[in-house]
Amino acid sequence: NAFSGVINIITGNSKPNHIRLSTLYGQHNLYKISGNISHSTGNFRHFLSVGKMATDGYMKNTDFDVLNIFYQAGYSSKAGMISLQTGYSPKAFGANSFYSLRYPNQFEKTKSEFISLKYESRSKIKIEPTVYLRKHNDHFELNRGTEIPVPYNNHQTYTSGMNLNVWTAWKAGKTSIGTDLRNEYILSNKLGNPLDNPIAVPGYDSAFYTKKYNRFLHSYYVSHAATINKFRITASVMTHSNSDLRKFRCYPGIDVAYTPYVPIKLFASVNRSMRMPTFTEMFYTAPDKRGNPSLRPEEALTAEGGLEYRKDNLTFVCRAFRRWGKNNIDWVKAPDSTVFYCKNYTALTVSGIQTMLTIHRPMTGNFDNLEKISLAYAFTTADSSHSNVISLYVLDYLKHQAIATADVRVVKNLFASVRFTWQQRNGKYTDASGTITNYNPVFLADARMSWQLRMFTFFIEASNLFDVTYYDFGGIRQPGIWAKGGLRLDIDYR
Repeated sequence: NAFSGVINIITGNSKPNHIRLSTLYGQHNLYKISGNISHSTGNFRHFLSVGKMATDGYMKNTDFDVLNIFYQAGYSSKAGMISLQTGYSPKAFGANSFYSLRYPNQFEKTKSEFISLKYESRSKIKIEPTVYLRKHNDHFELNRGTEIPVPYNNHQTYTSGMNLNVWTAWKAGKTSIGTDLRNEYILSNKLGNPLDNPIAVPGYDSAFYTKKYNRFLHSYYVSHAATINKFRITASVMTHSNSDLRKFRCYPGIDVAYTPYVPIKLFASVNRSMRMPTFTEMFYTAPDKRGNPSLRPEEALTAEGGLEYRKDNLTFVCRAFRRWGKNNIDWVKAPDSTVFYCKNYTALTVSGIQTMLTIHRPMTGNFDNLEKISLAYAFTTADSSHSNVISLYVLDYLKHQAIATADVRVVKNLFASVRFTWQQRNGKYTDASGTITNYNPVFLADARMSWQLRMFTFFIEASNLFDVTYYDFGGIRQPGIWAKGGLRLDIDYR
């Protein structure tokens, strides 16, 4: 039921009793130092990762300094498995023109902390409860180092909740039921409703939270998956409500896959989904921005279908989709205005196709050093009922994107990879002088070489090899050529 898709992040270094250390240095004084260890003993497993990355930036006020610390622990028994995750990540970065081209000296400093605990039973009926808490601090300066013309923004958000998934596999397939309860709370001097008594902002003199907002969300779902002959069918329905809606809304979906014969699979799906407006969209105000507390949730009906072919070293995927959106949320303005207003679109229909061809070790003879080649193309188009306005997000999408990659084993332990990208972004942006500008097509090239020597891996890489000057989403100038090199050490131990 995700509104636009799902991102699945899989952390690396899953080998037990393994240490990885790496370092990187590049142009613009870019450096990164990181290390992680995966350790297992008896029924316990541990994973710890620490990394720091910083740079002076590829142009004025694009510097950043980031620290990431992540720890994961697990305990396994006959009854089930308990998993703990926690993390800490402070970041500081120059956000040159990121939120508005009129203010190139923006700066932001954030700090995220989270913890979650999950249990997975080994019983016939699987029970998987999870509880979690995330705290996020955000300090924003429209003009770095001074509160002129706008005072600093300070926000502190707490996201806490629990979800419970119960499922079992039986003769008729796999049935799941579950619930997700989540509370979202913010303290701010910009977002929310007035506080009775201001609260001091930790770490900043004479700064106070003067506003707050709280939203409680709860969802309940049931899903069933079954295989019938050559068909795989999954049907589900989710009901959702929250303190801003006051009533339940229903979001069904169905996914069907048909395998007439290996290696061909046909698939199709139809799903309804929704997205609540963020606190920024509801309440944020600035010289060129106006939020809207009366925003309704976005809703969409998405249909998708396609074909997959997977055999030996060849993979081909082609899919087409269409999403009918209602009440889409975006920041828009009239061509002669300087202020973006956050509004609900009455309708937005997005259509597209995606194709990808991948060949692993495709040839023999003169091409036996070619590890993999991949060709991909995506086309997207959107029809909006507000074609006479300038969109900050929704209508600035990649209309065309073509990517070609090749991975080559140059000699025994020396590898090379190249990637070529051509893209054309739809929409327009207003530059710092107020001129409405179209996006130009862009051709980019990236390359990487790595050499493996026992426990060591040496690498050099460069993005934007031809040093192309281009402006991407929102009219922000992107980096030119950026070369980097580094070393990685992998150690297995007992």
